Amino acid sequence: MTTKEQITQATIDLTNELGLNGAATSKIARKAGIAIGTLFHHFPTKQELVETVFLGIYGDYVEWLSQKVNEHGVSLKKQLKMILRESIVYWLSKPEKFDFVYQVFYSKYYTESIETRTEALQSEIVSKIKNGVEQKILRTSEAELLSPMIFHSIMTNSRLVISAPSETLRTRYRKEGQRFLWNAIKFTDKPK
Repeated sequence: MTTKEQITQATIDLTNELGLNGAATSKIARKAGIAIGTLFHHFPTKQELVETVFLGIYGDYVEWLSQKVNEHGVSLKKQLKMILRESIVYWLSKPEKFDFVYQVFYSKYYTESIETRTEALQSEIVSKIKNGVEQKILRTSEAELLSPMIFHSIMTNSRLVISAPSETLRTRYRKEGQRFLWNAIKFTDKPK
């Protein structure tokens, strides 16, 4: 494992164990088995460390998700449903990485810089959401508002699924969460 990989893993482990505020850089260095100076050589600030680890994990997620939904011959509607389903499948298979990402999403470390870079990573998926709105598959809304609402809803549902105390409940939360979210975003021409 490279030094950066050791630091990344130590950051994930300690953040999940102690929280973002409790995972001090000195503790991260100790857990990674390196000197604090070595950590700061690679990551001059804790913000930069958290941002790099977050974007690495989130980038892997978006890349995996894009590969899953870009199957040939699959309709846009099915691709949009797959975004909801496969996101939860991904995070369920990587709960320690999910916990880290979830903590960052809802912390002071989720800065405008991270948000801008996250949006860039998601651009292909956001384009599908925009097309879904244009083709009246998804409800008429500003895609710029709908996209973050979808991604944050996925994160919240994933949190519920991952923390369920049994496999039966996990399956029920996953299925009902997907159905709930799809019903919230799908196009309907019924008057309100």
